[in-house]
Amino acid sequence: MKHLTQGIFSLELYYDNADMKRIFKVCDRTLARWRHKEVLPFLKFGGKCFYPKPVIEALAQERMNYLKWKSWNLDRP
Repeated sequence: MKHLTQGIFSLELYYDNADMKRIFKVCDRTLARWRHKEVLPFLKFGGKCFYPKPVIEALAQERMNYLKWKSWNLDRP
């Protein structure tokens, strides 16, 4: 049997809740709401939620681009 840190479920390929709260600056309840509304893909293992890094990094980049665009448009007369 493979160890959990090998193969399909490698902890290096996933963020946990603490990482997500730091990246998106949100609370536990917001993450729970996003999971419930299926905004974020996640795996639940041992009562803990894990989020795939490539998908989360793409969402974070999209959010940063939106915030830059929004601030740029607010600065225009």
